[in-house]
This record gives sequence, C-alpha cells and structure tokens, in this order.
Amino acid sequence: MVKSIVDKVADAVARKQQSAELQLHRARMIRASAPDLFRSLTNKVAEVMNGLAATAPGDRLAFEKIPSNGFKVSKSTVPGVVLNVNLNLDAQRIEIRGSKSQGLEFDQAYSDDFVKIRLDGQDELTLTTNGDEFTSVADLAEWIISKLFR
Repeated sequence: MVKSIVDKVADAVARKQQSAELQLHRARMIRASAPDLFRSLTNKVAEVMNGLAATAPGDRLAFEKIPSNGFKVSKSTVPGVVLNVNLNLDAQRIEIRGSKSQGLEFDQAYSDDFVKIRLDGQDELTLTTNGDEFTSVADLAEWIISKLFR
C-alpha cells in the first residue's frame, strides 16, 4: 500500500516535470521563431498597404515601422483609424491597439486585440484570436488591415 502511494506520487511528479519541460520548450521555440514571423507580417502589411494606398488614394492610408519592434497602420479619412501593432514575446502574442476619431483628435480607443502565438504538435507556429486560426501571414495581414475599415 505504501509502495503504491509512493509510485502515484512519483508518477505525478514526473508528469508535472514533463509538462514544465514541454512548456519551457514551447516558450523557447516561440521566442526564437516569432521575431521572424513578425518581420514577415510587417513586410506583408507594408506591401498590402502600399498597394491599397496606390489604388485608393482617397482613403489616405499609411504604414510606418515603429523602432520598438512594431508598426502602425492608419486611415486618416473620417472615421480616422490608427492601429499600433507590436510583438510581445513575454506574453507570446501580437498586440493590436486601435484608436478611432470622428474629427481631428484620435482619442477614442476602440480596439484592443491580440493574436496568440502557439506551437502545434509539430513545433510549427500557429496564430489564433477569438477562436479563429490564421493559416498564413497574408491572412493575418489582411485581417489587421480590414480593421481600418470597420
């Protein structure tokens, strides 16, 4: 009986240690891979925004890289929208903070979203938000840009 209790405790400790090691592995993989993914996202958003700005100049669209590992996209026609997008490695997510204006001041916060960065069973990065999964950086870029027009 004592041996069975000791065995159960040992199994529980081993499972807990294995779980902790798996979480640490995933965190390391995300920390190593997410910056490249975010650079790809930044480049894709810039490409799409530049294309949209050329085809829809009346919307006055802009893209700007932010030195602190992020970028900003904006639409200055009313209602004006500014989205600040950055990579938060500690939280393992891409954060999107938006503000909207009906006039000259961008003071009305309207959106705080995030896209969770996870690893699947094959150590591939996955991007999810509110139950939706993005299958490519291009899909995520389009989703971010679409927020300018909501």
